Formats: sequence, structure tokens, C-alpha cells
Amino acid sequence: MKAFRLVLALLLLGLVSGLASAEGGHKYAVIIGISDYEDDAIPDLQFCVADAKLLADRLAGAPEGFPAENIILLTDEAQDKTRLPNRANIVTLLPNWLSLAEEGDTVLVFLSCHGVEKDGKSYLIPSDARMGNLPLTAIPLEFLQTWLSDCKAPRKFLILDACHSAGGKATGTLAEKTVKVVEDMADSVGMVTLASCDIDQQSYEWPEKGHGVFTFFLGEALGGAADSDGDGQLLASEVNRYVYENTRRWAAGKGLVQEPVKIDRSKGELVLAKVPPVEVGGAPVSTGAVETVTGLSPGTAKLVCDVEGAKVLLDGVQVGAVANGTCEVRIPPTELANQHTIRVETEGYIPWQSDPFTCPAGRSVRMSATLAQLEAILEVASDPPGATIKVNGREWGESPQSGPVPSAPATSEQFTVSLELAGYDTWVSQPFLMKLGDRKAITATLVKAAAAAPAVAPAVSTSINPKDGAEMVYVPAGEFLMGSTEGEGYEYDGERPQHTVYLDGFWIYKNLVTVAQYRKFCQATGRQMPEEPDWQWQDDHPIVNMIWDDAVAYAKWAGAALPTEAQWEKAARGTDGRQYPWGNDWDAAKCVNSVDGELDPTRPVGSCPDGASPYGALDMAGNVWEWCADWYSDDYYKSSSPRNPTGPATGTWRVLRGGSMADNDPFSFRAAMRFKGDTTYGCINFGFRCGLRPPGQ
Repeated sequence: MKAFRLVLALLLLGLVSGLASAEGGHKYAVIIGISDYEDDAIPDLQFCVADAKLLADRLAGAPEGFPAENIILLTDEAQDKTRLPNRANIVTLLPNWLSLAEEGDTVLVFLSCHGVEKDGKSYLIPSDARMGNLPLTAIPLEFLQTWLSDCKAPRKFLILDACHSAGGKATGTLAEKTVKVVEDMADSVGMVTLASCDIDQQSYEWPEKGHGVFTFFLGEALGGAADSDGDGQLLASEVNRYVYENTRRWAAGKGLVQEPVKIDRSKGELVLAKVPPVEVGGAPVSTGAVETVTGLSPGTAKLVCDVEGAKVLLDGVQVGAVANGTCEVRIPPTELANQHTIRVETEGYIPWQSDPFTCPAGRSVRMSATLAQLEAILEVASDPPGATIKVNGREWGESPQSGPVPSAPATSEQFTVSLELAGYDTWVSQPFLMKLGDRKAITATLVKAAAAAPAVAPAVSTSINPKDGAEMVYVPAGEFLMGSTEGEGYEYDGERPQHTVYLDGFWIYKNLVTVAQYRKFCQATGRQMPEEPDWQWQDDHPIVNMIWDDAVAYAKWAGAALPTEAQWEKAARGTDGRQYPWGNDWDAAKCVNSVDGELDPTRPVGSCPDGASPYGALDMAGNVWEWCADWYSDDYYKSSSPRNPTGPATGTWRVLRGGSMADNDPFSFRAAMRFKGDTTYGCINFGFRCGLRPPGQ
């Protein structure tokens, strides 16, 4: 097995609206950095997160680069769990965004993490991967190739930085197989590829700079240093040349060899950004005024700011205001030794002031001012802690919590805080006023709720499918809540909006299709069994390594069908909109999972009877992901039929539901959680169950 540190940046055509690029369209970036790994068998990396942040800063700071609001950063330091670089987030976010690409957009995806080559396959290693089970917990590099091939973007730029070590000590080299996969991607997808080193070379880190050598020079290049002809346009070829020459020179000076390699399968030149001649930083601090003299041509300070109408002051005197995101300030003639400051201020924001700078005659400088809003700070605590906080009806974390009040105005506005905790009465504050700059502390003592009458579960009706002996449970006709409300689910997984759906009554298998049942089908039809998992076939375990077509073929043979996505969700959660098949509170003992950090194989179907759904279906959470009949679309809920929906008419991916034994985040086991899969790919945690309508329907 060969290990390598992997940094991938894929410059693709974009997916969302934003700042128009020099080539037309809009620019959007997804940047991923992983330094810390959950599995002790995977060594932590030193500078991946720092490299990701460097790239984000460079992209946001370049004129006509990537607007900060269009850059999403996933690192293991993220507080928001939807921004953690685990497998579920990565395989959900990347293909979703790429599948939305339209002509003329630009998207940059930067992935800095471990990579491993094992048994002839190359893998990207997310933060929650397990070295002992890479096929199930890592991301095959071929997935990336599939996502890129499906993307409509005609211009793509892949940057690969691999095999890092600190202090010049080699820990591995760029694997030939990995380079071959990358070359195949470049050929099939049609993109520019820049690798940090050649085959069997080492890619080094630079502890004194806090970055990988290659990425450090990439950051310098994107900051404007690569604009060799001074035309203000930063071309991909210029970036490649700058990074190659400086990386090679750095390595040679230390008696090492590191030579970046470029693979170009694109059509035409790619403009990454426009760059300024000088960059000036800033902070909300004060400095002295500047003495002016005569006899020199005036320079220009070009200011970029995200707050329209903000006042711009040069050395304490207002000289203009921000319009369309910029303001150009003419500098009075000065001697070169003298310094200036520019200040930006407006109501409701903390003033921003540049570092002192000089402006040589006839030259210009550029600075970016990001104004931080004044905040109204709210502190909420409860006894007992852990209550869900709502501010004016919107969720605001759990107690204790301290932070800015959502949507606080410049002038006073009325707010109400409520606290909700299972087993306790809801606590509601008296209305109070807050405005920007205010701070308020609230402490609440929660009162235990009176015991409620036990919920009455719906009666469970069962039957047997004579073809394969599968026990079935009946889901009666009626309405149910499908999807998630605002604030639940991932932002891009298509769970919203929550909506009411009517379904005719139907039967669904109580259990997942087992190895024994699928073997009987193969013996009857001559179909081949799928590839055997590492834990070998066990008759009472769910069948795995299922591609969608094989699942459909079994269902047809059994006189059944795969359940629609709507049928599956109703069978899993019933009609009360619960989070999990058994209720609203997570309980790891009620499904087969790896939340405790131990990755185990599948377990016999029905091993967690306490996790039964309202209709008696088992393993609706955990054990294996389950194929559904529907094509997948992340915006389908916005237009789906309210009566017996069957999914989009066409698509690229099919729906998977339920979570699996390999998932370690309770989020994945929610009844509303949507996942998608390539219909031609069978994973060792992909299985299925069947469903059918009763006779006469």
C-alpha cells in the first residue's frame, strides 16, 4: 500500500450565480482541507487546513476572482457539522454542485488530504475514513472522474499536490497508478492538470512558512506574483510557470528534486483572475496623517469593499464612497517616504482602516476592506443544559449559547427566546428589545413536564410473499410529511421543502433482502452473485455490493418492485414527521452503525427490533443503504406531485435511503436523509428491500 498526501483543485465551470468571470459566467469555490483524522492508523497532516485557508484568502482577494460569499470552506476545524470534511459531506456536496454546472460558470474545488493506493485502486481519504476498510469508508479517485465527466463545464483545471514530508524527509512518492488515473481524467474530461511533482518524486513541506512548498508558491502566484507580463490578467499558464520555477529552485537549493508537471487537455487559455500591482492589508486601528507636497504625479488607491455607500476617508478626510463594490482614491503628490491610511466607515459596521502605505508617483495600490457588522450579543443558559434555543421562533443552537442575535437591527427591535427540552415544559421569555451593540444574558430553570399518555402505535398488518418467503408489512393509504423543515438536513441534499404527500396503501418488505434470498434468485435465473465482501457471505445478512439493475431484476423476479422514495420514507417515519424510525431522539442501539468509531460488517437483518418503524419495518435505519426506484434530483421536492410521486422522469443517479453500518454520524440515519448513487456501482454497504401493492390496487 502506498500513501500520499493529496491536494486536488479542480477549476470547473460553475453551479451558482455570483461574480462574472473574465470568460463569462460566475465563479464559485469549494475548498477542503483535512489535517486531523479520526482513525489512529491514519497519520495526521500538518498544513492541509492552512493550505486550504491560504487558497480561500487568495481567491477572495483577487479582483474579478471569487467573491467571498461564493467560497465554501470545509475543514476539520469547522464548528458547523455540515462543513466537516467527512465522507458523507464530500460525496454529497461535490457531485451535487458539479451536476448543476452550466455553460460559462467557473467552479474551483480544492481538496487537501491524504491519499492512499491499495490493491491497484487510488483513494481520497476523508476525515472519518478507516484504514482497515478503505473500499467502504474512503472515496475512490474514479468517483471524482465520474463526477467530472458528468459535469457540463468545458474548461477545467486540476491541481494535484501529493507525497508531502516535513524537513526534507521523504515519507512516500507520487504513485504511478495515481498519476495514470489523473491523466485519464485529463483525457476524458478535457482539463488542465498541474501535479506538484513527477512520478517517484517527493513533494515537500515548508515548516517555516506553515505550508506545503508547492501550495505556498501557488498562493503567491494567485496573489499576483505570477502575472509575468504585467497585463493584470492571471492565466493558468502563468500560474503553472511561476509555481514550477519556484518550486524546482527551492528544492534544488536544498539538494532535493521536486518538479511540478503540467498536463493540458483543455481548449484555449484560462483566465483565473485579474491582479493588482500592490496589496495592502487593513485593520480597525488609527495612524497619523500624511504631509503632502507638490511636484509629483498623483497615484491611485483602488479600494474594494463589500458595503455599498460606505464612506471612504483618506488620512481622515472623506474623499468618496463605495459604489458598485469599489472606490478609487487619488493620492495627493507625496514624497516616497511618507505614508497614507484609508479608512472605511458606515452605520452599523465596525470601521475598517488600512495599514500605512506609500503610493509611488504614477503607480497604484489596491486594498480590500471587509467591514465587520456590529453585533447584538445574546447569552442563554438553562438548568438543565442542552435545551434547543429559539429566537423569535427560529432555532439558535443549544443552551448554553453565546453569540450575535440573528437579524438584530440598527435600531431597537423586540425579541422573544424560548427553550425546548424533551421531558420539560417549554420555557418562554418576556419580550425584550435589542439593537446592534447591545448585550443581554438570559438564564432559565426548566420545569419537568407532566407524564403524557403513551403513544398508540398503529396496528401492524403482515403478509408473506410466496415467491421468496419475505415477510411484508402493510402501510395504509393516507398523507404523511415528507422531507425536512428549514434548518434540518444538509443545505444541498434536496430534503427541502417539507411537504405533504398522499400515498395509496402498499406492502413493503419487513426486512432487507438477504444473501440467502438473493442466492435463490441467482440459482433460478442464472444471474451471478455480486462480489463477496471481506466478511464473506452469511445467509441471514443483507445482500451487498448491489448495483441498481440487479436490485430491480430481483424485485421483478419476486413479483414486486423497488419502493419509490416516497413509499420508503413513509414506511420509515410514519405520519408524525419523526426524525428516526423509532422517534425523534437518536439511539445508537436501535440500528446497525459505526457511531462508536468501530467499523463492523453487516449484521443479520432485523438485529435491532427496538428500531422498528411505526409499521414494523426493520433496518430502515442502518445496516445498508437501500436502493429506491426513483431518479435523484436535489430540487425535485420543489415540484413533486402531492399524490403518489414517482420521482423525476430522467436522471443520472438513483436514490439511496437509510444509512449503513459504515456511517458514524447520526445525521445519516434520519428518515428524511437522501443519498444518491451511480446505478452501475455496487458498494459493500448498498443493498435493498422490495415493496408491492395489495391485490386489486
